[in-house]
Amino acid sequence: MIGVILCSHASFAQGLYDAAEMITGETENITVLPFVDGDNVDDLVEKMRTAAAGYREKGLPYVYMVDLWGASPFNVAVMAEGENGADIVAGVSLPFFLEFLTSRDEFSGGPTAEFLDGIIEETGLVKRINFKALSG
Repeated sequence: MIGVILCSHASFAQGLYDAAEMITGETENITVLPFVDGDNVDDLVEKMRTAAAGYREKGLPYVYMVDLWGASPFNVAVMAEGENGADIVAGVSLPFFLEFLTSRDEFSGGPTAEFLDGIIEETGLVKRINFKALSG
C-alpha cells in the first residue's frame, strides 16, 4: 500500500478523489488538500508535512499527486517534502489515479519510483519527478 497526498488548485483534487471512489469503492490512505483562492502557501506546506508525517508514522511509503508541474501545489510539495525524498506525480488525471488505486495493493516494497514508472508507462499520461534528483 502506498499513501497519497493529493493536492490541486480549487476542487479538482476532491473531484478526482470522489470520482475514483465512485468507480473503485471506498479508498484509504489518501489525503486530499485543495488549494483555493485565498489559501496561504505556508499553511498548505504544514498540511502536507502533517500528512506525510502520518504516513511515515504508519510505516507507509507515500507519493504526492498534483495537478500541474511548477504550479503552487507542486512547489508546496517540494517545500513540504524537504529531505524525505518522496516522489511527486505532476499532471495527475483520473485514468492515472484509477490505475494507481487499483494496483497499489500490489506494491511489495522497494522504490515507489519503479512502481509509479510502470503505471506511467502503461497510461502515458503523467510525469514522475524524483525529489532527490530535483533538489540536486
